[in-house]
Amino acid sequence: MSKKVAKKRRLSAKLSKALSVTCFLSAVLFLLSSTFLRQFNNQLSSKIQEINDNVTTINVQNEATSLEISQLASTDRVDQVAANDGLTYNQANIITISDGE
Repeated sequence: MSKKVAKKRRLSAKLSKALSVTCFLSAVLFLLSSTFLRQFNNQLSSKIQEINDNVTTINVQNEATSLEISQLASTDRVDQVAANDGLTYNQANIITISDGE
C-alpha cells in the first residue's frame, strides 16, 4: 500500500509543478498582451484624432468654397465680370419667346 501512496504523491507533485509553470506562463503572456493592446489602442486613438482634425479642416474649406461659389454666381458679380471684359448689357438684344398663345 505504501507504494501506491508514494506514486500519488509523485503524481501530485508533477501536477503541481505543471500547474505552477502554466500559471507563470499565463501571467507573463497576459502582461505582454496587455501592454501590446494598450499601445495599439493608443496608436488607433491618435490616428482617429488626426483623421477627425482633417475632416474638420476640410469641412471649413468646403464652407468657404460654397460661400465663394455663391458670391461668384450672383448677378452683380456676373455683370461686373462682363463689364471688366468689355461686354455690355443691352436690353434691345433680349428677346422673349412666348409659347405660342
